[in-house]
Amino acid sequence: MISNGLYFVIVAIVTGIIGSAAWAVFVSLRPTWKEHRRQVMWRKANLALLKHQSIVGSLELVQSGWRKGAFSESNVLITVEDQFRLNPDIKANIYEESLVKWSRQNQENNVQIGVSSLDSYRKLNSAPIDEGSSNHLLHIVSHSFKYYDFLASNQSYVNGSEHAKDLLEEKVSDRHALHPISAFANPLSVGLSILCEGGDTLVLAKRSKKISTGGSYSPNLIYNPVGEMMNPKDEIGVQDGHVMVSPWRTATRALGEEVGWALEDIRNVDITLHSFAWDKRILDYKFFGCVVTSLAWADVWRKWETALDRHESRELFNVPIASRDQCRQVLKRISDERDAWGVEAVFCTIQSLLYLEKLRTSDLDDIFK
Repeated sequence: MISNGLYFVIVAIVTGIIGSAAWAVFVSLRPTWKEHRRQVMWRKANLALLKHQSIVGSLELVQSGWRKGAFSESNVLITVEDQFRLNPDIKANIYEESLVKWSRQNQENNVQIGVSSLDSYRKLNSAPIDEGSSNHLLHIVSHSFKYYDFLASNQSYVNGSEHAKDLLEEKVSDRHALHPISAFANPLSVGLSILCEGGDTLVLAKRSKKISTGGSYSPNLIYNPVGEMMNPKDEIGVQDGHVMVSPWRTATRALGEEVGWALEDIRNVDITLHSFAWDKRILDYKFFGCVVTSLAWADVWRKWETALDRHESRELFNVPIASRDQCRQVLKRISDERDAWGVEAVFCTIQSLLYLEKLRTSDLDDIFK
């Protein structure tokens, strides 16, 4: 017969073993649960964005990041497989007629990277849907093009003469994000929200009004401080004989050229790309993401003052976002001053604040009624 004392000792030991096992299970499952919760939140965020599509205007989400709402570099493959050539009728009736004008406006005819085709798929069909990011791939087959090719196609489709618009409209037989217009240059770019002071302050810019520094598109509107077309400088290697380029390399380059960050500043941050979008108006493609830095606002402004391409922005300014209420005020400002914001800044700001969990999807429902 077991004495009362021994009985309580045995109960304590068994309880301890069960408790330790339960705690071990909890600790092991906690990261999985946190990731699941975040994935559910991000899916809700994407549905909320679709629900409030009118507020982001012409931008359509093509793909959000698979792993905790962000892309990893193993998720994205961009191969440069061709050199773009304008259709003869576009070259004769738009390009050649505008060549002198573009040159006089000091617009440089640099080489850029555009989209020929794209596919987003799971690499392992047997893998669970929410397993690691290595099971998914966004493959973009791209081409190189000259900037004037973009002006003669995508840009003229929006801002050209009526004659140019009519001619280009004939080339747009299928308006769909997964089917790039073969007659157009279809630039691929990267836009970033910058949050300084550890994430308490949002940095925004006013776009230049000068055509020579990008003002031919959405001049004087509120924009992301970083918005850069991909170009051959963003090469990261070769696969199957084709050059590979990386939007992370584009983002790194742009942080230096557009806001004046030193290599040390860039090394001290993580560049997160959370969204890949298609612009239904100008028919081009954009990665969006965010960067959180410990730099003070005064340091961010001072570095921008010395940036190589600082004149692409007329000014830099900041908005406090330390609290959820302050983030809601940013949404209210977007709602009240919609015509003052570029669609890229609206889309990227909202997606970044949702990704960083500084806003909830209910906040969008409250403000964008």
